[in-house]
Amino acid sequence: MIISALIATLLFAVAFLSIYLSIYSGAVKSYHRGDLDGKGIRILRLGIVGHIVIFALIALTAFLI
Repeated sequence: MIISALIATLLFAVAFLSIYLSIYSGAVKSYHRGDLDGKGIRILRLGIVGHIVIFALIALTAFLI
């Protein structure tokens, strides 16, 4: 188990997902104003879930090494 790899993965995931979630919150505001349709929100949700899965796999790999 590589502790530094786990910490690096956690920090990178937090930084990346905070940026992604700020973009998502802006898109939700645009959706409520009528500037964006529901497909854009769905795509962003799939992107967030995909990145969470990727970071979980990276953390699992760092844990198992």
